[in-house]
Amino acid sequence: MKRKIMPKNYHYGMPFRMAVRPNDIKSALDEYGIRYRNRDYTPETIIWSWMSQIVSGDKSCRSAVSELVARYAAEGKTLSPNTSGFIQARQRLDVRVIQKLSRDLARELEDECKEHLTCPHILYHSLC
Repeated sequence: MKRKIMPKNYHYGMPFRMAVRPNDIKSALDEYGIRYRNRDYTPETIIWSWMSQIVSGDKSCRSAVSELVARYAAEGKTLSPNTSGFIQARQRLDVRVIQKLSRDLARELEDECKEHLTCPHILYHSLC
């Protein structure tokens, strides 16, 4: 099943669920036997917020949490604007999960690019 990585009309916030789907994250967690409690800062929420934080003009944790607070409010939920919970949850996220998700996404992007190149070997050899 093909998916668009970034739609043309995305907005700052949670556009990354299209690139790193919940099932991708669950699969990575399962692969390493990682379990977590169901809290406000789930692995999915942390990963998507962190990705948004990285590409944001304001890379602060305060900005990332503010985005989450706004998203929660839109869903009728509340979330503390204090950044400590976000930071602690991010620190608890196993680096192996991030590495696996990064590798899988890179492979998928490379495969998608190869479909659009007339000479796919050029991309492959330039990455080696």
